[in-house]
Formats: sequence, C-alpha cells, structure tokens
Amino acid sequence: MMKLRDVVHSESFAKAKQPIGMRYIVRPLSWIFAWVLINCGASANLVTFCRLLITALIFTGMIAWPDQLNILIVLFILVGVLGTAVDGCVSRAKNESSYFGKYFDGFVDSITEVMFYPVLAISLSYLEADNSLILFGVIGSLSLHVFQSGGIRHQIIEQLMIIDGHKKTEFISGSFFKWIWTFIGQDAPLYLWDIRYGGLIVGLYLESLEAYLIIICLLQMVHALGFLPLRLIVSYRLINKYKVSASASSLLRDNR
Repeated sequence: MMKLRDVVHSESFAKAKQPIGMRYIVRPLSWIFAWVLINCGASANLVTFCRLLITALIFTGMIAWPDQLNILIVLFILVGVLGTAVDGCVSRAKNESSYFGKYFDGFVDSITEVMFYPVLAISLSYLEADNSLILFGVIGSLSLHVFQSGGIRHQIIEQLMIIDGHKKTEFISGSFFKWIWTFIGQDAPLYLWDIRYGGLIVGLYLESLEAYLIIICLLQMVHALGFLPLRLIVSYRLINKYKVSASASSLLRDNR
C-alpha cells in the first residue's frame, strides 16, 4: 500500500509557472484523492477516462435540467479542476507517465474547457429566457479554441527548431516584444485559469452566472485576439530567419 507521503514526494515543485489556485489549493487536495485511488488500484488513464465520462454526464445534465445548474456546476468544478490534478498525481506517483497519457489528459482538458462555455450558455438561456447568452458561449468557446490550436501549431514549429539545434531561449531573447510575449503568451493564460474557475465560484455565490459568462467570454476573446497576432509575429521575426534542415523539413511536411 502506497503511503500518502510517497504521493506528495512524487510531486515536483520546480515546474514552470502554474495558476495560483492550482498550485496552492488544487494540488494539495489532489494528493489525498490520488492516494485513495492508487490504493484502490486505479491507473492514471482510468482516472482520466472517468473524468471525461463524468464531465459528459454533467454537461448533459446542465442542458437537460437547468434548474439544477448550481449543483451541477459544483460537481463540474470538483471533477474538472480537481480531476485534472489527480490523474497527473496518480501518473507520477505510480511512474505511469506515457506519451498517450499526456495526450489523453490534454485532450480531455481541451474538450472540457472548450465545451463548458456553450453548455453553460444554453443552460442559462433556458433559465433566463435569453437566447443572446448563447452568443457569448460561442465567443468563449471559439476564442479558447483559437488560443489552443494556435499554441499547438507553434509548439510543433518550436520542436522542429530544437531538432535543428536551436535553444528555446533563442526564440524570444533580445526581441523588442519580449515583455509582451511574457504576459500574453505565458502569464495571461494562467490568470485566465484562475479567473475562469475562481470567477465561477464567485458567480455561484453571488447568483450572477450571466454576468460571469459575459465577462469571462469577452476576456477570453480579447486574449485570443492578442495572442494570435503575437504568435504570427514570433514566427515572422524569429522562426523564419532560420533555415530548416532536411530532417526537420521532412517532419514539417508530414505535419502540414
């Protein structure tokens, strides 16, 4: 039987930046849940699959039974926010890290976050008899999708540059927009994570989910509109000045 301290010690505290809520609230809570699941024989991929299944049921319930929206949102926060930390904790503690697990976990995170906005908007439109709220749900979903897809494509290019022998710090070091990159490309997504889930809790408490939906979706749109041009500037000013090697070029053709 694995001990709780072994689960805690498997956690690396020297990682890249994490949202404040994730680092100081969600992560510590995930150790306890991960410890219980590990001793029940659950694997990290099983936890991720159960998270996807439960989230799908919650989303279905939010649309089918909007009068139970508050309870379902609480369940969503517990499963969506805590679950994403628990499966990672289980993976590290059991040394089950794999490429598939990393992809599967990220896939579930993306689906959950992108679908939450329109599902919440549809549920609120039933309660408030205001179909205009669906527009904000679409804005939030598309904005988050633009941010995620733009980031994934850029990461592919970065990996090709690393194959060619360039260091990752070369991509932005010395550039005139370095400070903009740091905020929009690195810090803003972390702040939005805290606002997304912290604001959802506040919206529940103040019974103002409509205001929360409008504000968070507009913030997500502003961030996406600033993020996408910045990614293009990075590609134009920095990436294009390097020649692509034959090995990286073949990989680039395969990813087009």
